[in-house]
Amino acid sequence: MPETSRSSSPAAVRAYDALLRCYPKAFREEYGRHMRNDFRSQWRLERTRGAVPVARFAASVVADITVTAAREHLHMLNRDLHVAWRGLRKAPAFAIAAVATLALGIGATTAMFSIVYAVLLRPLPFREPARLVELVETQPGANIDAYAVSGPNFLSWRERAASYDAISAFWEDSYTLTEGGTAERVEGMRVSANLWETLGVRAIAGRVFDAGEDRPGREQVALIGEGLWRRRYAADPALVGRTVRLSGEPHTVVGIVPDEVGFTSGVDVWVPFAPDPRMPRGDRRLTVVGRLRDGVGVAQASAELDGIAAALGREFPKTNERYRARVRPITEMIVSRDVGNALKVLLAAVGLLLLVACANVANLVLTRATARAPELALRRALGASAARLTRQVLTESLVLAAIGGVAGIALAFAALQVARLTLADALPRVSALALDIPVLVFAIAVTLITGVAFGLIPAWRVLRADVVDALRPAGRVVSERSQARLRHAFVVGQFCLATMLVIGATLLAKSLARLVSVDVGFRADRVIVASISPSSDKYPDPDRAGAFYLRVADEVRALPGVTSVGLASTPPFGSFWSSMETGPTRPSAGLPESLRADWRIVTSDYFGALDVPLRRGRVFADADPESLRPIVLSESIVQRLWPAGADPIGQSVWLGNGQVRTVIGVVGDVHQRTLNAGRTPTMYLPTTWTWWPTMTLVVRTAGEPAQTMSSLREVVRRIDPAQAVFDVRTMSAQMRTTAAQSRLNAGLLGLFAALALALGAVGVAGTLADAVARRRAELALRMALGATGPRVVREVATRGLALCACGLALGLIGALWLGRGLAGLLFGVTAHDPVAFGGVACALMAVAALACWLPASRVTRIDPATALRGD
Repeated sequence: MPETSRSSSPAAVRAYDALLRCYPKAFREEYGRHMRNDFRSQWRLERTRGAVPVARFAASVVADITVTAAREHLHMLNRDLHVAWRGLRKAPAFAIAAVATLALGIGATTAMFSIVYAVLLRPLPFREPARLVELVETQPGANIDAYAVSGPNFLSWRERAASYDAISAFWEDSYTLTEGGTAERVEGMRVSANLWETLGVRAIAGRVFDAGEDRPGREQVALIGEGLWRRRYAADPALVGRTVRLSGEPHTVVGIVPDEVGFTSGVDVWVPFAPDPRMPRGDRRLTVVGRLRDGVGVAQASAELDGIAAALGREFPKTNERYRARVRPITEMIVSRDVGNALKVLLAAVGLLLLVACANVANLVLTRATARAPELALRRALGASAARLTRQVLTESLVLAAIGGVAGIALAFAALQVARLTLADALPRVSALALDIPVLVFAIAVTLITGVAFGLIPAWRVLRADVVDALRPAGRVVSERSQARLRHAFVVGQFCLATMLVIGATLLAKSLARLVSVDVGFRADRVIVASISPSSDKYPDPDRAGAFYLRVADEVRALPGVTSVGLASTPPFGSFWSSMETGPTRPSAGLPESLRADWRIVTSDYFGALDVPLRRGRVFADADPESLRPIVLSESIVQRLWPAGADPIGQSVWLGNGQVRTVIGVVGDVHQRTLNAGRTPTMYLPTTWTWWPTMTLVVRTAGEPAQTMSSLREVVRRIDPAQAVFDVRTMSAQMRTTAAQSRLNAGLLGLFAALALALGAVGVAGTLADAVARRRAELALRMALGATGPRVVREVATRGLALCACGLALGLIGALWLGRGLAGLLFGVTAHDPVAFGGVACALMAVAALACWLPASRVTRIDPATALRGD
């Protein structure tokens, strides 16, 4: 329509012109003028009939355009999809390679994001989780920023703090569930009755604890976890109201609670618990959580709590003087900072892998677009617009991405099934792993972005291409050279990213090797650990429990292949540990200077079973009377308490629980907690003092421990079938559990690095293979003129190696930056370890040489006469 006509047309016609833009351009060019003329005529007629007919006509026009424009776009999309599918079927090798590459990249990225989402991002199953906090004790002098809380301190906090709607406490426990003549050890939790109100978690069936049910003397009640309810009771709702025996004590089941409570999973039994104000203030074992009042922030609540802790330090200097307190968001309790940082590093690493995959596919698409340049140029010459061809190229890329995305999601689903079984020891909240809506949205977004990313490059080439040059052979040569430079840039980028990932994986693998080979201070091979916790109804006091423990130990000692058996309240790398202060007694100096050390209750055979070296004096003997009050110290405690080298044997030490004991021996330090935490200062107390409610058998065997493990269960069943033995495993397996996070980091980053290196090598080989195919006639002519095959091979391979060397150099620089993120995950290795960098550089150049030589060697199979005749 001429500009003068447009300006003189009524507003309705101008609005109709705007609506016509909803149609595809080709449709508007063919039918737009006729539709505009028909609308103008009908509009004039409707205006003579009144406002209502005009409104009705306008509404019908908008509705018609909405439906028909959408139908035309769908029709065009359908044609584009058919053309794209037909084109991919004609190039199956290209399609398979692109889809497989995308499936690996998208699958790995989706699986990793699912893990990050489940652990870090998934909303907690609490009411207003932002108001939930953890209250912890701290010990600034010992550089301890998060410590468990004692029962009396918890009660004092709850009484004095004004920043909270509710404060609750809990601690882990375990029980022997006896029913139907079978005993099963179940994981439990002792909790304040108001914990469920604090968290805002509801029961699946029945109810949660009522206020006051944690007071002494009230009816014993219990909540059953969803997992145990389904596993043992087939989800029978009639379980609510029944009585079960937990460690011999009857408990009425009042409700069923979810397995995933937010801060823990897999708890089978919940029992109400209220701290006794008469408990020692130095017995710190509780985890405390609170719900902030509306409008109260973490900083304000933390300042108030620290003030209360300071006041308690003045009131109870013996147990609280060195302690303060702080408040932190509950997310920090659930996911440690180390785990969060590791997951962020792995997500960044899988992002690099996805970039390598995109670069590889973009290289494939660009190679294909170069081969199709004459076809696309001819279509433009016959009337197809550049926008139309661009949309066709993008459609083909999106079809590839969609197929690769579907395959990638399938791979991610399979990977998550494995992750649920293997990551429980390494990550919290693993039970929440799933391909749920947010993860699927992420996967779809990655697929679309990926499809557009590697499709824009050939589409951009289509827009820039000159039809005449594309149809002229000389012009095609210039275009191919230009696109070759772009493909070379992709190769450099791929090798750069692969280098970064391989160096990161090498650093983590070297760190893991150092970690698992660390000297733990005892011999862990052929050692079995197994826990026993006799029920209080049959063994109501420590003496009866001790007799049961000793009988079990004697019968296990008599098993074939067993060389020694010891008992300990907690073995090395156990799930529970406790510490207290200790120091030399100086009556005239008031409170002695002290250090904090772990403590264990052990039998005399414990040190022999683990082969812990005796440095001085002796270990416990069965004949030692408790009046002697003996204690065995590890050597680091002795070095701290008697730095001048005085003989500690016969000296007295003061303990944080008020006892004074006599040193009878010094043993070597051992790793008690984790492999990367170093050796732990430890003091050992004899069982003549007391028997712990749960003791662990430490059994050394002469051969493989597998058969002894099954016999050990039979021994306990024979002595008392109502008691359960649990957590039966080898010491080596227990040690591996503490390194689970490091194994996860090294394993996943190693997998990403291997995939990236493989894709990078394939990209180099593919680029050189394409170059050899395109230069076939040129290379044949050179050999016909006298160039030898090996010389031509070297020249072709050298070009590829130059690209790889450039990518390697950039990758080494990038790895220096990546090392900053890895520094906190390494053990015994620096982030810029020269051996790792040098070794990776040599190995990658060897891979690059192989990737370059394979396609370059095809030159020797060219027959000059045939190639020149074909050209």
